[in-house]
Amino acid sequence: MKRRAASALLTMSVCFLSLPLAAQSVSSRDPNPALWQSTPDAAALGPGARGFLSYGLDNRDGDWLVSGGLALFAGMLHATYGQGSLVGSAVHEYALGYGRRLQDWSLGPWLSWGAGVDLSAAAQRSRFLPYQSQAVRLMVPFSLRLGSPCNFSITPYVGPYAEFGSAHLLLTPSNTHSAGLAFGGEITAWRLGLTLGAVGVPDGMRAFRPGWQASAAIRIRF
Repeated sequence: MKRRAASALLTMSVCFLSLPLAAQSVSSRDPNPALWQSTPDAAALGPGARGFLSYGLDNRDGDWLVSGGLALFAGMLHATYGQGSLVGSAVHEYALGYGRRLQDWSLGPWLSWGAGVDLSAAAQRSRFLPYQSQAVRLMVPFSLRLGSPCNFSITPYVGPYAEFGSAHLLLTPSNTHSAGLAFGGEITAWRLGLTLGAVGVPDGMRAFRPGWQASAAIRIRF
């Protein structure tokens, strides 16, 4: 009970950072550019570890990200720093989040499925004001694990997400919001993992809308 209460408190704390954004009116349905990482934390997809380090890329201009996390209250507290460029101007990514597994159902010795949650707050910073943005995203992935989480496994996932934030659209400060499906998968082999994922699709009956984002990362857990 104490762990659940502490986990809820931590999630609410990250949410508190987004209250000024969510309280304002919204005007854009594209994913916010501040959220470079499109995948949930691995702790939301299955059994967690004591910690992890990862290196990843996004689909925009090959911007790179480094992440690390520590186990906390049956989940994972994770932080990310990224660096890239937009039209020759350097941009930096700062993110903080918390992910955990909500429920698991075993379908056999090598098969299980379940649901998790990942909440992330991020800020993109640059000397060029129009490239500055900030946002918060809540994702609830449903996943199916094939294999052993301690040896080799493949875990595809799909789930809804919603985000609120602010960004410069056409050089004008604007509030943003986006909601849709996130999908992807994780392949793990002992302590190593490869995660691929995308957000922003579908929009209505279309397969891909202009604002979709994707990222990939290599991860080592300990």
